[in-house]
Amino acid sequence: MKAKTKRWLGIALVAAPVPLLAIVLALYAIVTFILAALGGGTGVAEMATSGGDLRSLAGSIVNVVLGFIGLLSVLGIFIGIPAGIILITLSETDPEVKERRATELQTNPHYKKSL
Repeated sequence: MKAKTKRWLGIALVAAPVPLLAIVLALYAIVTFILAALGGGTGVAEMATSGGDLRSLAGSIVNVVLGFIGLLSVLGIFIGIPAGIILITLSETDPEVKERRATELQTNPHYKKSL
């Protein structure tokens, strides 16, 4: 894998889980509010007592999907962030990057000052 690809993948793994979790929580709250406003239940118990109408079933399916995505984003926080940091660090120690920096140091006298 190229150094640039490692860096972008690392940045994505570090940056994606927390906003994804916030989006999932917001969507869960919106779906629950809409179902409550329409009079449908949001859980299995409400669906069993209300006769199991289609709105309750759809709401339960959406909530299960959002719960699964939320679980993946929480796991992404604990697994993705360290993996992303490792990838970013590896991209900096890649021989291609070291060679480019050495070439830059030889050709550009002002490069040392910017480090």
